[in-house]
Amino acid sequence: MLKIMRGHDTEVYRFLKDMKYVKEVYHVLGEFPLFVIIQVEDQFTLNRLIDTIKEIPNVTGIWHILVSNDNNPSRSRTGFSEMNGSALG
Repeated sequence: MLKIMRGHDTEVYRFLKDMKYVKEVYHVLGEFPLFVIIQVEDQFTLNRLIDTIKEIPNVTGIWHILVSNDNNPSRSRTGFSEMNGSALG
C-alpha cells in the first residue's frame, strides 16, 4: 500500500500500471490510496523494484506485506516505511 501526496494518486497509479512485475493496482479509500500487487521471483528483484517505487515523485510512504508461497511462515512479514524526501528510512 502506498501513501501518496494529496492530489497525485492518479499520476502515480498510471506510472505503476506500466511497471514490470506490477500485477495489479487499485485505488482505495483511506490513508493509503493505492494498493499494489507485485510478483517477483527473488529478494534481489524485490529490493530493486522497491527502490524504483521509492523514487516515484509524490510517493511518501509504503506499507508492505510480503507473502511467500513456500509454506514457510517465517518468510512472510509486514512493515511500514515513511519517506523523508525521496528515500525510505
